[in-house]
Amino acid sequence: NKNESEFSEKLKGKKDIIILIEDERQNLFGGYIGNEIKINEAVNDNSCYVFSLRKNGKYISKRYE
Repeated sequence: NKNESEFSEKLKGKKDIIILIEDERQNLFGGYIGNEIKINEAVNDNSCYVFSLRKNGKYISKRYE
């Protein structure tokens, strides 16, 4: 898929990445990866986590490790 390859190429070799996603239900969530991104390899990163900022349009703050 062209969009996936463009996205992957922009992340390749980068570190300290935060990704934010907003869905059609106004949920806002994301994740953090501290280590360098290598395409088609698992990321082994003890500092990574996912989080939720908004649920059904209401702001919350929750971190999942």
